[in-house]
Amino acid sequence: MLEEIGNYLGKHTKIADIHGGDIKDAHRKISESIGRHGPRAVRANRILAIASKMFALSLVPKAGEDRPWRNAVDGNPCKGVPRNAEEERERFFSKDELARIADALVEYPGVAPNCVRLIMLTGARPNEAMQARWEQFDKEPGYWIKPSAHTKQRKTHKLPLNPPAIELIERLRNKRNGEWVFPGAKPGEPLAALWHVWHFVRERAQLGKDEHDREARVYDLRHTFASVGAGGGLNLPIIGRLLGHTQARTTQRYAHIADDPLREAAEKIGTVIAGAGKPGAKVVAIKGQG
Repeated sequence: MLEEIGNYLGKHTKIADIHGGDIKDAHRKISESIGRHGPRAVRANRILAIASKMFALSLVPKAGEDRPWRNAVDGNPCKGVPRNAEEERERFFSKDELARIADALVEYPGVAPNCVRLIMLTGARPNEAMQARWEQFDKEPGYWIKPSAHTKQRKTHKLPLNPPAIELIERLRNKRNGEWVFPGAKPGEPLAALWHVWHFVRERAQLGKDEHDREARVYDLRHTFASVGAGGGLNLPIIGRLLGHTQARTTQRYAHIADDPLREAAEKIGTVIAGAGKPGAKVVAIKGQG
């Protein structure tokens, strides 16, 4: 992405000489360019976000510098550039698909399958799982203390582990070798990628494309974790805390799933009320009532 920013804005162009029109034009050109899956509207948004962060940093003098690279009066040229509309990419695996994924993971050797299992059981971002260190699980048994440097929200995330996740961690602890929970091929480095195991799982578990012709992703395991919670009646703030969200609107994407148990409960209550006093009225058991 940094290379694309340089290509569109000019690798030798001074930071101070770039204005909003340059950014808007670059964003449009990237949006209209064709990638593997068609126009790259989403990638254009990501590049714009990175460029915006870069320009924000350029407005503040760094250590040892007398002045910033860009005058604060000129501001951030990325501000006000409209983003492209993005279609949500959530995919939720069914129970049957999850079972097939679990079976496929058993067949694949190495540490990568266990990393995917941890993502399944905790809803963690793939990057967080791949960069997990043993110290994060040693601080408080039964918890995964993700440091701020590894989380998207840049805040420490204390995640309680469910029994299957604890069992997985303890099993891996018995084979502990070094600081990384999932050591990579290079000594002293963590697991670098999951594409190889996920490609195998996707084929073996027969995870077909969705209605938009998109292939299943490892990240969809995180969405599935959230959807299971929402479908089980957990409220959205709780799900957001499990996922490490800092903004409620990020979790709001699962609201339609959370409505399902509410609808079921409303139907049960309505059935009882509507049938009250009627001969032969159907008795509906409502959970949690003594």
